[in-house]
Amino acid sequence: MANMIRNSLLLVIALVSLCLLPQAEAANGRGYVHPNDFYCYQIKLGDSELVLEQVFGKEMYNKSDSLGGITVTTHYYPGDIAISVAPRTGKIVDIVIKGKDFRMRDDVAIGATSYWLTKVFGKTPRVQLDAATCYIYQHPTKPHEHLVFTVSAQEGTLEGIRITALPLSDEEAQQFALYMCELGLVDDSGQLIQDNTFTVEDGTKLGSLDALLDWLDACEEEDMDTLITVDATGKTVTADLLLQAISVESQVGMVANTLSLLATDT
Repeated sequence: MANMIRNSLLLVIALVSLCLLPQAEAANGRGYVHPNDFYCYQIKLGDSELVLEQVFGKEMYNKSDSLGGITVTTHYYPGDIAISVAPRTGKIVDIVIKGKDFRMRDDVAIGATSYWLTKVFGKTPRVQLDAATCYIYQHPTKPHEHLVFTVSAQEGTLEGIRITALPLSDEEAQQFALYMCELGLVDDSGQLIQDNTFTVEDGTKLGSLDALLDWLDACEEEDMDTLITVDATGKTVTADLLLQAISVESQVGMVANTLSLLATDT
């Protein structure tokens, strides 16, 4: 009888432990992505390139590049870190880390196993991206931002970390080009419309694209949820999304080609 009671108690304890395990993981913040996961040290997407030297020191070199049809300037730093900036706005749009010194929460770093990645950030299917095997996570509040983990096809160990606001596929690039057109930010040839006017939710009038960029550049983090209307189309978006749309300026050929495809489809 005593053994039966003890075994029953052990069974109850085991069942309770299993029930509490997911709650314990959630309390530790495991199983999903956090906004803080989209930082590289103190740097995040949308920050000005002016802060790079303060955080990383002097760059090794930089070069003009094209990522997914987007023209960027990529700055290279010790620790195998590459940070790409949109030349039009000077804002960070892409961060790539391949060095072993950088560590994310729960000690995620280059060399981590796929098991640990999905344990910390949540389960998601492996996908192929530019011939690489990846796990892709979306920012919890900014759907245009992604966290991409590149893993080895054989061992499944982490080889690269990418934090990006750039389109990850041709389909995303085309959707982005269409989004630019719907907002009224580009003309039929894919060029940004310089004489666009904008209205901030507090009634402030911005008489050109440059005036908008100056206003956005002066914004604090807490101001990025401010609503701004593109006067020509009446489309209203947050300052954050508007800055993103302008920062990730597609090459003219890609936008024009997308417009042509859309016109052909209709």
